[in-house]
Amino acid sequence: MSAQVDTPVDTTVLTWTRAHKGLVATYTIVHGAAEFFTALTLFSMLTLWTNPGWKVFVYSSMAFGLPVFIALGAHRWVLGKITEGQMGLAGAVLMGTGMMVGHFGWACVLLLGLGSAMIHIAAGTATLKLAKPGTAVGVFESTGALGLAAGTVLGSGALSLIGTSPWIGLGALIVVAGGVAVLAWGSDREFPGLAAAGFDTTRHPADRQDPVRSPRSEPQLSLDSKTGLSILALAALAIISVARTLMYFTTEQPWKVTPALILIAASMVLLGRAIGGILTDIVGFVPTAIAGFIGTAVFFALWPSATWAGLIALFCLSATMAPIIVGLLASTRRPALAFGLAQFFQVPAGLTAGIFFSPWIIFATMILCGVLVLGLHPLDQRRSHANLGLQ
Repeated sequence: MSAQVDTPVDTTVLTWTRAHKGLVATYTIVHGAAEFFTALTLFSMLTLWTNPGWKVFVYSSMAFGLPVFIALGAHRWVLGKITEGQMGLAGAVLMGTGMMVGHFGWACVLLLGLGSAMIHIAAGTATLKLAKPGTAVGVFESTGALGLAAGTVLGSGALSLIGTSPWIGLGALIVVAGGVAVLAWGSDREFPGLAAAGFDTTRHPADRQDPVRSPRSEPQLSLDSKTGLSILALAALAIISVARTLMYFTTEQPWKVTPALILIAASMVLLGRAIGGILTDIVGFVPTAIAGFIGTAVFFALWPSATWAGLIALFCLSATMAPIIVGLLASTRRPALAFGLAQFFQVPAGLTAGIFFSPWIIFATMILCGVLVLGLHPLDQRRSHANLGLQ
């Protein structure tokens, strides 16, 4: 018997189980460790490589650019049958191998870049399927900033030769062990796989019992009456994502000067991403993103040379990460595609590193981002933790 339209929503599916908490904790720890050892390997080898700038560029382009293509491939080829845990383990093995071949510069870069992309898309897909996607993706992403900063500082300083040392093998083993943990605890048990849509958009028990009828089991993209809004949302979120990353890469800030301040700044990013994700599930992605962009605009523009203001602005800017990803999720309904697009949008901004934006250009850009987000309000139904407005 098919479910009626007025069937009450079963809110029990909107809570995290012990398995959900374990999944998020696993990806949070593994992500931080993977970013740390990747940065440690890369920056400890830069002085020994030829064309180090190109190698960093290629690694970054692969790590952030490939996830969206993996997500698209998941709906066409065999990748659709691979669980998030399997993808994460494969990525960890590639990264561990890359760490061991630092002497072979391009081999190291290509293995690390592909492995990083695979771990990211596995984690992004699995976390965005949970009942609280903002919290899940914000917490998982939070540790990456601190791991990257710590690896960069140590790889450029005290451990600058570790890439050529046997000790790097220990790091490779840790990363592979993390991949094994991901294989064990890193897949959505109810709807595993990169191609799974990830949402039962009706939340009705009768539909959930029928895998044929459940929208969550259908990988096809379906935007029904919200097609126009979703396309506009994708365009707006693309602009916002590029602008947001541009601010991070191109602004000259005092917290970028010393190792201690870099680590403090990374901690602010960690807190911003996690808190922004939590707020996304409480008040919605639109209010959270608008507040983050306004805070960034005010502190960057009014106190451009003050370290304390730069750190607060960085916190505010980081708090917009999870809302943007959840906005993409509401637009596409595909967790893998939404996360892949969020990663991909960082690539063009990264290409412009070195361009300096004045404080008032930053102010205007952040306010524009807030205005664009405000236009996405019809897609934002997260205040009740229900359905992402996809009914």
